[in-house]
Amino acid sequence: MKHIMLLFLSEVHLDDEGNFSKSDYKTLDGKTMMECIQTNESAVRWTAETLKRQQEKLDCLFYFSTNRTKENITYKDKNKHIHKYHRTHEAVFLDLVRPFVEHCVRIDYDERSQTEESVRQVLEMADTIRSFMEEQEWAPEDAALHADFTGGFRHASMMMLSVMQLLKYRGIRTTAVLYSNRYEKQVENVTDIYRMFNLISGSDEFINFGSTREITAYMEGRPQTEETAVLLQKMRDFTNAVRICRTGKIAPLARELQIALKNFEKAGAVSLQEKIFLRILAIFKMEYGSLLKEDFTNLDIIRWCVEKGYLQQAMTLCSEWIPGVIVASHIFYPIRSIIQDQCEQKRKDYQTWEHYFINTYTPINSRRKNAPPSEEDVLRKVILLFCKNRNIDFVATKYPEATEKLKPLLNELMAGQKAINKIKSRNSTPSALKAAYPMLYAVIYSLYVKHEGGEEFHQTEEEFFRRRRIDKICNYIAYSPSEVFFKLIGVEVAPPVEEKKEVPVAAGTIPGIYRSEANWNTRQKQYLRMIAYGIVQYRSPAKGALEILYDYFKIRAERNNINHANAEDTMSTREVKNLVLDLLQRIESQQ
Repeated sequence: MKHIMLLFLSEVHLDDEGNFSKSDYKTLDGKTMMECIQTNESAVRWTAETLKRQQEKLDCLFYFSTNRTKENITYKDKNKHIHKYHRTHEAVFLDLVRPFVEHCVRIDYDERSQTEESVRQVLEMADTIRSFMEEQEWAPEDAALHADFTGGFRHASMMMLSVMQLLKYRGIRTTAVLYSNRYEKQVENVTDIYRMFNLISGSDEFINFGSTREITAYMEGRPQTEETAVLLQKMRDFTNAVRICRTGKIAPLARELQIALKNFEKAGAVSLQEKIFLRILAIFKMEYGSLLKEDFTNLDIIRWCVEKGYLQQAMTLCSEWIPGVIVASHIFYPIRSIIQDQCEQKRKDYQTWEHYFINTYTPINSRRKNAPPSEEDVLRKVILLFCKNRNIDFVATKYPEATEKLKPLLNELMAGQKAINKIKSRNSTPSALKAAYPMLYAVIYSLYVKHEGGEEFHQTEEEFFRRRRIDKICNYIAYSPSEVFFKLIGVEVAPPVEEKKEVPVAAGTIPGIYRSEANWNTRQKQYLRMIAYGIVQYRSPAKGALEILYDYFKIRAERNNINHANAEDTMSTREVKNLVLDLLQRIESQQ
């Protein structure tokens, strides 16, 4: 282990006869006295003696030296005349401490400097220590810092603390903080006061980032009750569950944390560290208030994640938990037990039946089992098959008539990616694309118009066109609502012959919402069919239930986009936050 020391150099004092003013300080045994001339000398010698007993040594001393300490020492005689001593404060100090330390490194400090310059000198000290250690090939984790807070003036202590914090984040830990008490004739170890700052910053770290590292380090090696140990463990368990999004553990651990906190407060603090920790917990309780209620819900946990900036976790919890809330709150739920049974049978191991019902369940098709697909269905299949293999001749072998009808569009899609790439490389423009491939242009432009009204959408038409991909364009066409689909493909289709329904349709029709959003509308059709078949009930009005389902769909889609590193058309942080909070508010207004 390498030991380094940091201090702010004090002045040396002479009596009226020009002799050094001396002070005695107790050594480690508490009985023997050591005679010291300069204030910092006692802390350096005390540290060196401590390390010697551990069969180690003080390897390097870093000190701030002011303009004053680099000047010659002066003193006043009995007649108040000022005399100059032949040596500087710094030179005397170095002579005193060199027998106890291997290296001494100075950082100049101008005591007349303004705040900004003081900050620069703090950075310089931290950089000097780092550079010295790199030259000596000392690893940060193998270095221990000792600090003497005796010397200096005004904001010297604040500067020292700043250097120590910077070094801490570079991996150099502070082992001891000392103060030479001239009146008590002893060097006092005030490390606990410094560590209290770490506890406070550790509490901020826990509240803002969920890290218990600093709090645990502060409490380690100190007397603590069983309740304290349990509370620290529950804090770690809960924040770890949130950070890695263990959805099945978060709610139970939040309840365990709540119980552990109550037990800790009831048991009372024994050590000084626990008493300080107890006071810090008041801030923790304020920040975690919604999770410390007796009747907190999953929605409270999601809202807490949003407030703390854990948006990825909030979206994941929404994706996993909201289906159960929607069903349990009777916002949208099946009224036939067979549907729940079917969802139980078909769900994946990681899903609940409610999750499968909201995201995947499809009601029985209203057409007769063996009825041929409609012409619209066939045209959509042609688009999807082309999207998969990009071979018009192959698609024609499967669906010859439909392929022939769609050939103008398919030809443009075939050449489309190259045309888009030209726009991307700025060798073409949307106007040129419109002239060469009008159908493809119309599809992309309709997408642009759909996005253009978004609050966070700031792309120009050309920027939007540059980011398109043919596979996404094909999917948009294939899954668009009927009225949009026929407009995009430019094909007229005879209306399908009405066929007898297997399940009676409920009276009246429910209009859909946001029908121009293809992926959403595909799922919305299944919700509307469930309503039409009379196999679900929902909170009136139906539009309110659909708004909740739509918000949930958007959150789940955005979460999947992020998980799969899909940068195309992702939402901003503010949009995600507002979307989640809006969903929670809609649900709570229905409960």
